[in-house]
Order: sequence, then C-alpha cells, then structure tokens
Amino acid sequence: MIEIWESISWFYNEHSDTAELRSMLTGLFHMQAPQNQNYPYCNYQLIDITPDYYTTKGHLENCLVQFNLFDNSSSMEKLLRIYDEFIGKFDNANLDITNFGLVRLNRQGTISTKVKTIWQLNVNYSLLIE
Repeated sequence: MIEIWESISWFYNEHSDTAELRSMLTGLFHMQAPQNQNYPYCNYQLIDITPDYYTTKGHLENCLVQFNLFDNSSSMEKLLRIYDEFIGKFDNANLDITNFGLVRLNRQGTISTKVKTIWQLNVNYSLLIE
C-alpha cells in the first residue's frame, strides 16, 4: 500500500492548496515522527483489518487512514486552528493511487485527548473509490 502513503505525502507537500497548513505544522510523518520533533506535527497510518496481500478495491474501502495531530501548547486553541485548516484541505480530497485511480478521503470522525502535556487530535478518513 505504499502508493497511498506516497499520494498523501505528495498532496501535503506539493499541492498548492496546502501551503497554509504546511506553515502551521513542523512536518507530516508516516507512522512516527523523528525523536525530539518540534511541535505541532502530524503522523498518519493505515488502520486495516484486511490481510496485506489482499489489495483490491474492496480492500481500500475497508480501511481507514488515521491522522494524529500533536501539540504541546497549554491549551487546545492552536491545535484546533490547525485542525480547521487540516479538514479544510483533506475532507473530500482526491488522491490518485496507482492501480485504483481516484480515491476520495471521507472523514469519519475525530477524537481528542491529552496525555501528560501533549494534546492530540485523531482524525479518521475512509477511502472511497471514485
């Protein structure tokens, strides 16, 4: 499923519409940010219950992409501004994925939490085959 990660990375790094979002985050990372990464940043990963070898259109429709926004500010105010910009760019975004064509991100929900001094927003998207 590397094509999904490449498409998300391209959309974030190269799409002209995401410049404001890029200025608000210190980076977007697949699975895990580097050690001692400055805040705020975003990780993303595939949440899937289907075996890796099963890569059909049905497979993509049965998984989620989870984005985790992190910040260490004293309140959630900054993270919520980032969240608003994030969903403005990623809600219903179309990714061109090899062997699948256009796949649309459809937001399924958001969960907020705070662990010690770190705020986190988990934003889940289903993948819809166009």
